[in-house]
Amino acid sequence: MGKGSYGNITCAAAVAASSFDMVVTDPKFLLDQLDPAKLQRLVSGGRSKGPQPELQISEPTPEVSSNNVPILFDSPDSDAGRTTSRVIRSKVQRFGENVDTDAIIPAEFMPGVDNADLGSHCFQYFRPEFRNKAKSGSTVIVAEHGFGSGSSREDAVRALQGAGVEAVIAKGFAFIYERNQLNMGLFNIKINDPRFYELTQEDSVITINKDNKTIQIEGSDMTFYYVQSDVEEALIESGGVLPLYSKLGRGVFRHLTAPRVQGGTKRVRNSNNGRSRKERSQDITW
Repeated sequence: MGKGSYGNITCAAAVAASSFDMVVTDPKFLLDQLDPAKLQRLVSGGRSKGPQPELQISEPTPEVSSNNVPILFDSPDSDAGRTTSRVIRSKVQRFGENVDTDAIIPAEFMPGVDNADLGSHCFQYFRPEFRNKAKSGSTVIVAEHGFGSGSSREDAVRALQGAGVEAVIAKGFAFIYERNQLNMGLFNIKINDPRFYELTQEDSVITINKDNKTIQIEGSDMTFYYVQSDVEEALIESGGVLPLYSKLGRGVFRHLTAPRVQGGTKRVRNSNNGRSRKERSQDITW
């Protein structure tokens, strides 16, 4: 380690000691200030040698919000705010495992003017032909495990959207990328069936039916099913969390997780007098 090195292997104490003057420094002067007894207690997880206190277990008693939380009812009007097509038919662009965000959008092109600007550099070096193929109708990505690994940048999702990607299907997504993908409204599916990936190759034509939650591959008589929660579907169909936040404010996730039933009336409890009343469900549509 040290000046001119390509990589450093060190410990946290040495890093802390060296951070003051940005020069490699022996951390002994810091370690000498530690209380050995306190250090031992912390390292041992706070456990003493004496008798241990009895562990008390209790159930949480959350405070109920003063806001009325409606029971939402599915109705024909509930599709009013949807922004995406219910059926996607597209050619596939096929990827392998661990496609990282630096490959999706290189750092030199971030943050970009807008999604379209980022999209014009999507897979700039990793797969230069990607953008032209997306413009020509290959707007579905099919990948293996770990799609979106690497840097936790939301620009990767924006670049895909700007390039015209309609859906990303994979065996698994990197955690932060998956969260960004959902919050920004990019349609995504997780499928683990190996037969799907055997049948789906570069330029395969697939049809995704969001109402039936099915995927069909042209030339195959097999139908593949996927699962998507109501919250995931609402976020994606609304274009992400920001449009919903603009519409619902801080209560967005209370509304998304409110119970749903088919048709009829709803019962809303007033927190001021404890009484309930019946209403038609027209509080929220998307």
